[in-house]
Amino acid sequence: MRPAVLGNGRLYLGFDTVCSLREMFYPVIGLENHVAENDRSRLIVLLEDEVLEVDGYSWEAAGAYGRGMSFEWDIRCRTRPVSVFVTDVVDPYRPVWIRHLRVEGSVRSAGAYMRLALALKENTIGEAGFWDPKRKRLYHYKGPVWVAACVLGQEGMARVAKVSDGGAYLYGPNGEMSGHGVDHGLIESVIGSRFVTNPEESRVTLAFALGENRDEADAGLDKAQEAGLRGTLERTKTYWAGRDDVSTKVLVTHCDAGGAILASCDTGIMGDFRDHYRYVWHRDAAMCASTLIRQGLVSYGRRFLEYCANTLSEGGYFFQRYRADGYRGSGWHPADLPDDCLPIQEDETALSLVTAGEYLRKTGDLDFLHSIFDPFVSKAASFLLGYVWKDGALVKPSYDLWEERRGVFSYTQASCIAGLYWASMIAKALGRSEWKAYLEGSIRLLRGLVASLGSLESGFSRGLREERDSGSLVPDWTPDSSLYLIPLLLAPVEFPEDFGGREEGEALLDEIRAMSVQTWNRLNETVTVDMGDGVFGAARYVGDWYARPEGAGDLPGNVWLVCSAWRLLSGKCLGLLTREELAKESTVFEKARLPSGVMSEQLDCVRLRPVSVAPLVWSHAMYLDVRLAGLGIGALGTISHQ
Repeated sequence: MRPAVLGNGRLYLGFDTVCSLREMFYPVIGLENHVAENDRSRLIVLLEDEVLEVDGYSWEAAGAYGRGMSFEWDIRCRTRPVSVFVTDVVDPYRPVWIRHLRVEGSVRSAGAYMRLALALKENTIGEAGFWDPKRKRLYHYKGPVWVAACVLGQEGMARVAKVSDGGAYLYGPNGEMSGHGVDHGLIESVIGSRFVTNPEESRVTLAFALGENRDEADAGLDKAQEAGLRGTLERTKTYWAGRDDVSTKVLVTHCDAGGAILASCDTGIMGDFRDHYRYVWHRDAAMCASTLIRQGLVSYGRRFLEYCANTLSEGGYFFQRYRADGYRGSGWHPADLPDDCLPIQEDETALSLVTAGEYLRKTGDLDFLHSIFDPFVSKAASFLLGYVWKDGALVKPSYDLWEERRGVFSYTQASCIAGLYWASMIAKALGRSEWKAYLEGSIRLLRGLVASLGSLESGFSRGLREERDSGSLVPDWTPDSSLYLIPLLLAPVEFPEDFGGREEGEALLDEIRAMSVQTWNRLNETVTVDMGDGVFGAARYVGDWYARPEGAGDLPGNVWLVCSAWRLLSGKCLGLLTREELAKESTVFEKARLPSGVMSEQLDCVRLRPVSVAPLVWSHAMYLDVRLAGLGIGALGTISHQ
């Protein structure tokens, strides 16, 4: 888990609980972590003749986000009367990071340093580092990645050492360093400064800049020296004015300048299976992009839609997940499927079209939508139109929202209805004749959703599953939180007056609303977890196995923040939760926050503690939607097409 993450679309930094650097991505967010897979990129404090490394054993830390893209740490030693106060800030425009260290303690001399244990290009082969004594700058480089560092405003020193020779370290009393002025291979370095003039309060400001070559990295350091800590803090405060909340900052930190929105850059999840969450799932990325658009941060949504246009397959669909550079990511959906079915989650394609619709609704920017219509909107909508069964009344089988099972799912069907609807509205706004075909396809799927995937008495089933013996499709009534999304996806649908199927469409939507009320009430009795004080969280589905703790018993599964958000949003959309109830139950998110405000993917359903990755961007995006719903300003489920 990472209590602090900072970034600007080209540079991403992730810190552990004692402010050691654990992730550094550049120039593509989430692609290559340039930090070694250990906790040695940490602070080192010199106290007279004693060297203290800031680790999780002898130190305890607390921290909170500051103004703009900054974070403030208060780190105290458990064994010595010394504290370190740290300010980390990332420049809003350049791949520049400034770290200000203030050491307080009753000692005669002190110093503050940082070790860099890097693995440029996410491997430990062929890296080089050197200290330039004339410019007083430290460099690590490999190929097109250069990291430059210096001490701002005072005399600094650095050394580089091979890990096989013992690594880079400090020893007292004068702050001597191991290593050399240059080294290569698997290396570390130490940079910092010693103080004797004001031992009660020692300060060191370190600056780091990244570039494709030395000149670029040096230019970044030049700008850092020119602005200094105070100037950089002012720049980021101005840049983020009006958007200065933790969830927005966490969300945009995971947005690459090329449009990718990563699920999480917390590498602590990797373990022995050697994979991670540093991918774009168009499912949650589309939801996050829609949130950003609703927040007024439309440029992030626009870049994501460009990313969609660049990553859509020739067939008009998305595969399970992608790397930030647009290449297909790893996955586990097999290719040997029957009946011309594809190893995809069809909702990922549909939800990305919904994001395009959100962009239309918010901006009316027809020039941009025209530019992505042929490569993305038209191609994706045509795929949804053709990837159907039963004369277009049901979607073909694909994987569910949770990527675990294949079938015809009510949520997937609703997402395709919404995707085709928004594709139709975009086509109509652009004067394209396809709009009627897309809307007619949406109506056919509406009929199928009502006729085959639920009933007025019971609401919606999870979907249809294939019986092994007969091969026939039968309803699966497992309570599943994906069903909360049906009214949210379909609430904005308003059929144009010049559409011949308008009356039928409106009647079907009325039935769907009634079925959604029944579904919400059923889910409320089955997938919720009592968290005390009248607050309930929601599991993914009854019997969820993922990260299930011992002692879970009859509980449905861990509390997922996204599911809890959908429960609240759909409850408000359907008139089942008042604004006051929404505000009270929204405290589920506070229970899931780390002290810094970062939210995890899940809460252990027994101990109610955060588990899995933190931050999970999806959790923060859905929290922002709940907050908007509580304020009544354009939240999911309250919007309408104009």
